[in-house]
Amino acid sequence: HRSGLALLARSEGSYLHESVDPEAFRTVLRLALETYKFVYVDGHRWLDVLTTTTLSEADHVVLVMEQSVAHVNNAARLYRILTQQLGIAPKQIVLVLNRYDKHAAVQTDMVIKAVGCDEPFKLPNMYELALDSMNTAIPLFELDKDSQVTRALIALGTHISGNEPPEVPGLFKRTLAAITARAHA
Repeated sequence: HRSGLALLARSEGSYLHESVDPEAFRTVLRLALETYKFVYVDGHRWLDVLTTTTLSEADHVVLVMEQSVAHVNNAARLYRILTQQLGIAPKQIVLVLNRYDKHAAVQTDMVIKAVGCDEPFKLPNMYELALDSMNTAIPLFELDKDSQVTRALIALGTHISGNEPPEVPGLFKRTLAAITARAHA
């Protein structure tokens, strides 16, 4: 992507993790970490050898859940496994409430109590915008940079990376920069 995002995806039809050598996967992860400033691995909630390999290399673990009793139970169980059995520090774990609804039956204080985590990040329920982004392959920031969900995702990225996002100049600044660049050419 022109933003600098690169994607390494598994070959189509390759769904079972057992076919991937964990040490080869660790090598790929380390090469990615040497090549890119940030590496994000999208995993699943089941802990297998590749997931635990990824977790052992991770600076941060982002647990994404929704506001339902089932999601709270799964998140609490996974949080305990991560912290108590795999030795991941709680400060490395960021809990995210996806499609957050302030009127849902399960609220933030209940999640904090059940999971034992810090205040979760809340991603507002803007399903149609997110779906439009996925269907068109246009990042949310380009579709609607001022939406609540875009601002929440930027805040989450800032929290995880510790870096402020680069400012994207408005039309006036881009036009001025283009005129200035031509004048100096």
